[in-house]
Amino acid sequence: MKFNILFLTAVLITISCSSDKTKKLDTISTEKLEPKLDVLSEKEKRAKALKAQEIADAKKAAELKEKRVADAKIAAIEEKKKRAAEEEALRIADQLLKEAEAAKKLAEQDLSREVGETVNGKRDGNWSFYNKQGIKEKEIIYDNGLDTRWVYFNEKGTKEREGQMVDGKEEGVWTFYNEKGIKERESEHKSGQEDGIYSLWHENGQKKEEGPYKGKTRIGEWTWWYENGKKWQEGSYLEGERDGTWKTWKRNGKRWKDETFDNGSFVSRKKY
Repeated sequence: MKFNILFLTAVLITISCSSDKTKKLDTISTEKLEPKLDVLSEKEKRAKALKAQEIADAKKAAELKEKRVADAKIAAIEEKKKRAAEEEALRIADQLLKEAEAAKKLAEQDLSREVGETVNGKRDGNWSFYNKQGIKEKEIIYDNGLDTRWVYFNEKGTKEREGQMVDGKEEGVWTFYNEKGIKERESEHKSGQEDGIYSLWHENGQKKEEGPYKGKTRIGEWTWWYENGKKWQEGSYLEGERDGTWKTWKRNGKRWKDETFDNGSFVSRKKY
């Protein structure tokens, strides 16, 4: 019996020692493998990091290339625009130069002329006079060499005024026209100065106002009319000042009011 107990104890001790030895070997083996695994893991990390860097560098290089290409395209477009602008500027400058040369050539030409007929060596009938640019400036009507009427035109060829000239000055009744060629006013002249009856017209042909002038001063009785031809107002001037009774009418022809003045000073008013 003692022997059996001793034998079992020896076996258990042997198994225990064997187990401890195996654990030690496993621990040693694990300790030897762990550094190798760490080394491999570090290499893989470095490889991955290197690969990632290579990818990032390649992407950056591709972006830089794309930017250079885009910049080159933009520069090409800007250069093309610049050349087009320069060509257009040159074209315009060339056109302006040609126009200036043509204008200068035309200005240097003397296209002035007088066109009309003569009878027995004397001017007779309508004569037309043109300036250096070839534009008609005036017409003069002659009767056996004597000028009886002068007509002036603007640059567009529209009649501006007409009347008689004596010693180079307006004399008698002169008629003036607006830009449309419609009669605008008539005035009497003496030695180039307005002196006498002065008349204005509406564009529809109705008389607008009429009265006498002495130099530049209104005198005597003046009358005004509406566009419809009905009388608007009448009254007298004394050396340029309203004087006496001034009568006013409405557009329908009905009397509106009377106002009395004394040499420009208001005296009274009467309404109807």
